[in-house]
Amino acid sequence: MKTGRFFQAWCILCFLFTQIGFAQWSQVNGPTNDVMYLSASGPDIVAQTNTGFFYSTDSGVHWNEGYSGIADSLVSVFPADSVNFLLNNILYQIPTLPGGSNLSQAGIDFSSLAALVTSLSILYPETTIDSIYVSLDTGSTALKLSQILSSLALYAAGVDTADILSNIDVAKMKLSMDGGADWISVQTVMSSISVRAAEKTSNYIFVGTNRGVLRATTDGKNWLQVNSGLADTNVHALATINTILFAGTDAGVFLTTNNGTTWKAVNTGLTNKKVPALAVSGTILFTGTYGGGVFVSTNNGTSWKAANTGLTNFNITALAVSAASGGSNLFAGTYGSGLWKRPVSQMITGVNDNNSAVPESFSLFQNYPNPFNPSTVISYQLPTKEVVTLKVYDFLGREVETLINGSQNAGIHSVTFEAGKLVSGVYFCRLQAGPYGGTMKLLFLK
Repeated sequence: MKTGRFFQAWCILCFLFTQIGFAQWSQVNGPTNDVMYLSASGPDIVAQTNTGFFYSTDSGVHWNEGYSGIADSLVSVFPADSVNFLLNNILYQIPTLPGGSNLSQAGIDFSSLAALVTSLSILYPETTIDSIYVSLDTGSTALKLSQILSSLALYAAGVDTADILSNIDVAKMKLSMDGGADWISVQTVMSSISVRAAEKTSNYIFVGTNRGVLRATTDGKNWLQVNSGLADTNVHALATINTILFAGTDAGVFLTTNNGTTWKAVNTGLTNKKVPALAVSGTILFTGTYGGGVFVSTNNGTSWKAANTGLTNFNITALAVSAASGGSNLFAGTYGSGLWKRPVSQMITGVNDNNSAVPESFSLFQNYPNPFNPSTVISYQLPTKEVVTLKVYDFLGREVETLINGSQNAGIHSVTFEAGKLVSGVYFCRLQAGPYGGTMKLLFLK
């Protein structure tokens, strides 16, 4: 009898341990430092970091690093917050490698190239991959973009194509839409339309850009801005649940049920509204915020609850859901602390986590994005209530702006620094909070 009761009690304890002990984030033994982009399809995951490219084929259990040299190639010269998505039929035009593997299967994230091609398709709707010529010497000689892609693919597979890749210099790179008669700079294209996210429905293609959300028919034509109701047009992420489209912006999450004709804010429960990332698992919507961690909604964004137990860095830069044999996992990339994961099934129960927990120490986090233009978010944490000053200085030590000057409660705080009126260069941010003093370097590039 006693043995039976002991066994029953043991089973209950095991269940509680499973629900409590494992229902939290754990750091992944793989990509480290700044994780700027994540993409997942089934158990396959690709991560782009500030040190290179990593991929896993078993839902993040084991990781392989792509060729480190690729970080110095064409891919790295484009914005890190671009998207692994190709409009129209660009994907099948990428040359295949022996054995049928293509660029993505070789473990190389080509999201930045995708952003370039997507931007070109918006600015020049009739563009095809073979109509784009790339010059590495301001127009004296030219290669087709498909040739560059082929070289990258072969390089990823281990074939030496350094003769092409080593010559790539973004400062000298030009693009031609007409076979070489006229040339424009890469910077001109990417500054006009910086593509960060894309979603495709049965009738439309949507892209999130620095100009808000743009919509086209599925053939990639008739591009329109669809921003009515968006409080902020700096769109970082898009996601869909059934017929609802969600957008992550610097002013929180917005949704549309009429293909972007009108947008509505859905931010109840979000303590931080800078949203670099969105992810979906079935009808569960996840939001990654910069400074507030991860939030989850089970009612299409009507309300949000924090899901941060176990996280030590709340500066989320990317999210992705990966399917595994035991169930799906949510992966979160951070700015400075690598990659984290948590089971999806355990996030929808008891998700009111430690967003309001008191930090154990003082800390000044690296600003995001960095480099930046024209604004960036600076986050810091306080273990106790303190009088706080947060100031920005130029390279010569002259104060250029006071961001915070006053008493603040314990917790994680964020502030946006607008540098549009300043000149490009290195700046320093100084946090003084009670006994703590911390300084970090910021890089402003117009």
